[in-house]
Amino acid sequence: MTRLRRSDPTRPGYSRRRAGTGFSYRDPAGQKVTEKQLRQRFTELAIPPAWTDVWISPHPNGHIQAIGLDAVGRRQHIYHPAWREQKDRLKFERALELAASLPRVRGQVTRDLRGDSEPRARALAAAFRMLDLASLRIGSERYADDYGSHGLSTLLCSHVSVRGDVVRLDFPAKSGQQFQGVITDADLATYLRARLRERPAAPLLSWVVDGEENALSAADINSFIKERTGGEFSAKDFRTLRGTAAAAQSLAQSLAQNLRAAAGMTTHEDEASSDAGTKSGSAGSRAKASTAGSGTKSGTAGKGARDGTAGAGTKPSTTATATGVGAVPAVSASRQPRAASRNRRADTRAIAEAMRQAAAVLGNTPAIARTSYVDPRIVDLFRAGETIDPAGRVSAETALRTLVLGDDV
Repeated sequence: MTRLRRSDPTRPGYSRRRAGTGFSYRDPAGQKVTEKQLRQRFTELAIPPAWTDVWISPHPNGHIQAIGLDAVGRRQHIYHPAWREQKDRLKFERALELAASLPRVRGQVTRDLRGDSEPRARALAAAFRMLDLASLRIGSERYADDYGSHGLSTLLCSHVSVRGDVVRLDFPAKSGQQFQGVITDADLATYLRARLRERPAAPLLSWVVDGEENALSAADINSFIKERTGGEFSAKDFRTLRGTAAAAQSLAQSLAQNLRAAAGMTTHEDEASSDAGTKSGSAGSRAKASTAGSGTKSGTAGKGARDGTAGAGTKPSTTATATGVGAVPAVSASRQPRAASRNRRADTRAIAEAMRQAAAVLGNTPAIARTSYVDPRIVDLFRAGETIDPAGRVSAETALRTLVLGDDV
């Protein structure tokens, strides 16, 4: 395992300069880097060409490997793969811990939304419910002002419409994308319907006291999450949990479909074999009837195999399903013969579809969903034939924790 050291970007490092159609690199003393091994290291960092003011760690085991300004002036980082692996492991563990706290907190939030809580408490409850059901980005005033992109904390009344129990969201989000989503929740709809009586440009999660408008900030929402859950969670953990849950559900459905298809193929093969046996048996019966009269037995066996009265052609009485974590245990797919239930090409298609599903609920690309929001353990378990129960007989959070943690839940 790589032993990392903490990088200090305030100290001198390597820099990058434009050189024709490519780049040259300078060491901390300003001298051009010619050493092949060093240049190879810089190339493998894959620093985006659009970055400027690039700083590269002088240490190949520094936890931050490079820093630069992107095309719109935002400071970006490239971390050491070992550092990312450590942080990702903690991130996915934290998402599962958040899942354990949600049933209790949801009840508290419902009481806040329905009751006569003070306005700020109701606004915080609404923010939590929207995070829980839609996993919105938290947003910031700076991004709203500088780029016109919004998140939960900067939504305006004009970004929301309510009809019955259905809340519709439509607003400019990160990276120039337009977020459009639907939340069905009676308590949230009731709260937001009252808010929409305000002017369209009013902050959605706000309230008026003594004629003065007050609005929630990203820090307010994250503090509320920590307070209610009792853990060091943030809005981003909801996105990790939701992305992983969406992918897990997709993988479960794909595995169930693959198993049903495999069972159908096996049945057709058995029936074809039985038909062949019947024809063979009948022919044998006719051939032997003139001399021994013993073909009847052979012909009857062929008929039995075809209509299910003999074992060879009998259809299976049960169909295997993916590993269930609901109230009714399902048969573990990992116990089925691999040749009959799985194939690598189908797995690859299923995983790609799972990442598309995760990306759809998060408003990301499938590549970002896979690298940043979907716990890789559910993909490994899927390849081993284990998924959550596709029937959804328990909550997604409970199913996910049981799948990944097993007896440790």
